[in-house]
Amino acid sequence: AVLYAGGLGTAKDDSEAVKWYKLAAEKGNEFALTNLGVYYFNGTVIPQDQPAAFQCFSKAAEKNHAEAQGWMAHCYELGLGVAKDPAQACAWCEKSARQGNVFGMNKLGQYYYAGFGTPKDYAQAQVWLRKAAAGNNSEAQFRLAFMAVQGEGVVKDYAEALRWFQKAAAQNDAGACNWIGVMYHNGWGVTLNHGEAFKWYTKAANL
Repeated sequence: AVLYAGGLGTAKDDSEAVKWYKLAAEKGNEFALTNLGVYYFNGTVIPQDQPAAFQCFSKAAEKNHAEAQGWMAHCYELGLGVAKDPAQACAWCEKSARQGNVFGMNKLGQYYYAGFGTPKDYAQAQVWLRKAAAGNNSEAQFRLAFMAVQGEGVVKDYAEALRWFQKAAAQNDAGACNWIGVMYHNGWGVTLNHGEAFKWYTKAANL
């Protein structure tokens, strides 16, 4: 299934991949369950069916599959395939994050930042966002930069903010590109430069 899904050593064939993932999922393979869930979630090759996706993720998550646990958090957060439940989203997210899953670590940091399913806690947000940012997650990098520029839970630090915005911008994060423009426009942590600001505003607009 993995070979067909990725086109490794054979032509890419999602239909064939789904067939093999289903066979493995029936035997309880957590990797297959997670990937089959993604196919159901996105409606790739097979009709979109978010409740079926959630069931696949649930079975894999119970087997301690970190990626599936992250998907569980996503489903509970947005009410996709299951009733929206912030507390459940946070609980599953933490399970994923504690296994080192970058997606889970970022989401947990964002939950602490927003107070979603857990009391707002900037210190804990920083802990998990930094772990995710180290894994090159652009959303975490952007949030760390935003916290630094606003002085949320940390001392306001434009140099630190710019460093994180630049890392996120290198991954084509439009919000980060726009903020770099703002910093050049206002001379925050950099020499005021309207031409450079325009360049970053333009890049953000084109992403």
